[in-house]
Amino acid sequence: MTSDIQPLLDQLEPVRVRRQISESADLFNIFRILRSETDEVHLHSRFIYELLDPQGSHGLGSVFLRLFADVAELPGLHYEHVQVWREHANIDILIRDAQQAIVIENKIYAGDQHEQLKRYHAFAAASHRQPTLCYLTLHGSQPSEWSLGDLQSQVRLLSYQQHIDQWLTSCIKEAATRPTLRETLSQYQTLIRHLTGNNMSEEEKQEVLRIVAKHDNAEKAAIIARNWKHVRWHAEWDFWNDLLALVSTHYAVASDDKRFNTDYIDKAIHGRRNREFYYGLSFRIGSLTGQPVNLRLERDAEPIYYGIPYGAVQDTDLRARMFKALQPIGGNHTQAWPTYTYTNPAIDFEEEAFGSSQLMMQMINPDKRQCIISQLFDELESMIKAAHEALQQEFGSDFEPAIRK
Repeated sequence: MTSDIQPLLDQLEPVRVRRQISESADLFNIFRILRSETDEVHLHSRFIYELLDPQGSHGLGSVFLRLFADVAELPGLHYEHVQVWREHANIDILIRDAQQAIVIENKIYAGDQHEQLKRYHAFAAASHRQPTLCYLTLHGSQPSEWSLGDLQSQVRLLSYQQHIDQWLTSCIKEAATRPTLRETLSQYQTLIRHLTGNNMSEEEKQEVLRIVAKHDNAEKAAIIARNWKHVRWHAEWDFWNDLLALVSTHYAVASDDKRFNTDYIDKAIHGRRNREFYYGLSFRIGSLTGQPVNLRLERDAEPIYYGIPYGAVQDTDLRARMFKALQPIGGNHTQAWPTYTYTNPAIDFEEEAFGSSQLMMQMINPDKRQCIISQLFDELESMIKAAHEALQQEFGSDFEPAIRK
């Protein structure tokens, strides 16, 4: 049976080609041009806030907010008294009337912060309003226990793939007589569908269904589906090993308990896992007062990110100075990382993201995977160069950069 799968794939090839042609013809998108398409704060939160705000420049009052409340199944709001804020008390979007306080935490790729949702819940409750926490991600992911703390309240999971896409469809209908607004909404929806891998037209979906329904094609498709986790496992295992081979020719690879291995990848792809799982690869880029400074790539339930953790540097003053020097390089930070950023484009081995990303499909092919890893290594080299300059400027001779092999 497995030898008969190729004819099925050959029948699907025209659908794939037309999809690529369609995407190429729709490259112009004002949101991609003006901002990084994954910029949570300055693109997505800002745009969604503008639509939700009854005083927004769209001029339609509370229409978009009402549509969002319907899609997200939010508790009843008194729209004559509602207010919407962005970045209020660090909350991405806050919707509040006399009785309700609705917190929307927006996550594209950024990780959770320590007890973040717990703090936001407490802030909302302190206003003597009934709090509702909404956790908005690309595919409706769960928040981490790191963010929830001991918070037992239910968190409403929202996704760009389902809720935001459905909301935008309704918004576009309401904006039918306003061409500029309608086209802007349409372009944003196109971007969302690109990010979530939901950009196949209904006609294309129906064509795939017709092909699979023919003869014994459904049985062949089921074989592929049953083995998809196996494909993902080997794509990730080969990625980490190929990356290790390239990195080790230029830098000293660090030994740590959280280096990728078969057990970690098994748990990530095949098994039930703790939401706090993580693993990756570290290598030495220098030393600070004799303590190693590493660049690390890490994978958890998000796309792969890389940066420079504090690691062995424990002194509080040194850490503060490291943060000052390094934070601008990547832009993101946590208690353990003074700087980190996500790969561009995103490398994401999670199930929904893997199956919807053209880049991740290329990861399965050895030659294309090598090209992706080579481009990623160039990214890493840029961060290393910037980190060397920043640390030498801050610490002088106390920082010794590693010599590239």
